[in-house]
This record gives sequence, structure tokens and C-alpha cells, in this order.
Amino acid sequence: MPNRILRDYTDSLRFDGISAEGERLFIRLLTKADDYGRFHSDPRLVCAACFPLERKIEPSHVAKWLKELVARGLVLTYEVNAKAYLAVINYGQRLRNSRVKFPPAEGQDSEWLPTCGDSPRLAASCGDFPPESESESETESKTLGRTIAVAGATASVRKAELSDEDWLKELATNPAYDGLDVAREFSKMRAWCAANRKQATRRRFVNWLNRVDKPLNGAVVQLNGHAKPESVWSLQQRIEAAQKEVDRICANPANKEAVPDSFDRRLKAEPMAKVKALKASISEMRQRLAGVEVAA
Repeated sequence: MPNRILRDYTDSLRFDGISAEGERLFIRLLTKADDYGRFHSDPRLVCAACFPLERKIEPSHVAKWLKELVARGLVLTYEVNAKAYLAVINYGQRLRNSRVKFPPAEGQDSEWLPTCGDSPRLAASCGDFPPESESESETESKTLGRTIAVAGATASVRKAELSDEDWLKELATNPAYDGLDVAREFSKMRAWCAANRKQATRRRFVNWLNRVDKPLNGAVVQLNGHAKPESVWSLQQRIEAAQKEVDRICANPANKEAVPDSFDRRLKAEPMAKVKALKASISEMRQRLAGVEVAA
């Protein structure tokens, strides 16, 4: 069962006068929807998933409550390949590893988080409930996450309309990422996602950039024949990888030989040379982390 954060909604105008059954269904939908607030909207499937032990509740009841939720602008319904789905409006769950279980509406990307009025086609299914006041709309916008923060600036979800190339260029010009090779970090993130079977989303990349440390003064590496600054995170990763290789070599019995006149075993000449070279590299990188300039 996925983790969900249930925020206070009792003062929202969209819930004013809602039936107890409709509110009950809405709460259960929050626990059943995927990480982007999507679920089946077929009343039979919703009934089976949300009320598995309620024998008195039938799909016809669920269909009525779903219509109430749609009319109040709490969910919207859509079809993909002749299958009915729903999406919770202003869902706003922000999980570290979000997963898509249900397809978005036609023409939307996989990270689509719907709000009423995003497009005329979708607005038609959001109901005719009166719009919220400015103060309430602002509060729910902050609470439910209707917008996302990108590098300290609030960007509309419509940023997804930018192509990847234009979006990366926009990130590269942001002062928050001065000194970082945004295009190179994007390639690294996509390679990591491919290796770990993760989805390479824009939100993941922004989080990736925010975790990358600024370049160290005096610490450089050669990339494609040019000196590039190396970050603290990159050095730490290289040190960790080198130390793991040392441990692997030392733990391999095939790399050891018996010591004459003793029961002890030692590393052979070739593995020993590799270990010494790795330890020297580790020592050099640790000096870089300490801010000491090491002669090339």
C-alpha cells in the first residue's frame, strides 16, 4: 500500500456540502491512486478496490458518488484506449521515487498533475462548482503543490511544454547552477536511470542538480583533453569506488600466494602493484577534498 499525506481540506469550498458517501469515496481514492493521483474510473473496479468488504455498496452507488466528485472539481475523468480512468485534481503528492501505474490523459506527459482549466477539454469535466477565493486558491496551491519549484523560482506545470533542449538551456542560465555542466549532468542522470530502471523525469533531474556540489577550487580532472572542475560529490564517489576495488582485490584468494616458511598468505606482485596504485590515487583525491593542490 503506498504512503499518502492527507492534508487538511475541511475549509475548502469544494467540500462544503459534500455528501458523507462522496467524501468517504474521495478519501479512499487517495489511498488507491498511483503516485500521480490516477486510478480506474469504472464504477465496478472502483467499488471492488475501495469497498472490498462492503456488501451493501454496489457499483451503481459508486457511479453516483463519482459524479458528485467530478461535479465538485475534485476529480476528472478521461479515457485512454477505450478504458476509463480518473485523476485527482491538485493531487500534490511529492514522493522521492514516484511511479506511474495508470496512463495520463491523451496529449499529456507521464508527470501530468491536472488542475481545473488546464485545457478546455479537461475543464469540461471539472464541474461547474464556483471558483475558490484568491486566498483559498493560494493556500491550496502551496499546500497541494499545484506548482513546482525549479531552482528557487516557481514554475508552472506548463513548463513541460518546453522541449528538453530548451528546458536544459533555461536551467543552464540559472545562477543557481553556475559552474555546473547541465547537459553533462543530464546525460549522467539518464545513464543512472537506465542502469537502475528508473524514469528519467525533469523533476528527478532538478533534484539531481540540487544534490551536485559546486566545483572545488584547485581540483581539476582531464575530460576530452580539457581541464574541467571536479565536484566534491564526484571525488567522493571515485574514492569510494577505488576503495571497493582495493577490498575486492585483497579478498580474492586467487590474488594471493603462500609466504615461505609460514602459514600466512600475501598478495602476488601484480595485484600488489594495482593496490598500491589505487591507494596512491585515493590519497591524492583525499588531498583534493582537503583543498590541497596536487601536482599533476
